Amino acid sequence: MSENKTIKIAKNELRAKCLLERTSLGEAQREEMSASICNRLLTYISNQDIETLFVFWPKKFETNIQAVIQSSGCEILLPRMTGESGVMNFHNYYSEGDLEINRFGIYEPKAHLPIRVPEANSLMIVPALAVDESGYRLGYGGGFYDRYLAKHPARTIACVLDRFMMQTIPSDQNDISVDVL
Repeated sequence: MSENKTIKIAKNELRAKCLLERTSLGEAQREEMSASICNRLLTYISNQDIETLFVFWPKKFETNIQAVIQSSGCEILLPRMTGESGVMNFHNYYSEGDLEINRFGIYEPKAHLPIRVPEANSLMIVPALAVDESGYRLGYGGGFYDRYLAKHPARTIACVLDRFMMQTIPSDQNDISVDVL
């Protein structure tokens, strides 16, 4: 078996374990953890020269970062998937009226909104199921963020519950680590 196939199998097993554990958290516990993460994110943002946030709209069972979206004082951009090719772009977000649901059940900005790329004063808050000590993240397996970051390098921070911080996560040459945990 090839090394890439072995890594893919290990990631899929870890992904299933993390998803099961995350969905087993109670709503109150998840909201408490989300509030703690939002407070840390807002503190980090206020201590940096951040003008633009590239964020995600949280799905059910994900860390709810809407407080960051609403309270950061930064310009907000959200990802939009285009076509079947796995391309992701970030579009301006102004209000919930700018959102629609895609084929994955994820809220994303409408296609007519302006597309932007990260600049020096930007921060990308990246969703993750788990993150390791080197900053490698375990996502949902689509590779959207890794492909995007390979083309558009950005300052990144992982958004993950503390219990999903791990010593190591299987990674390969296509995986891009985050800058801040």
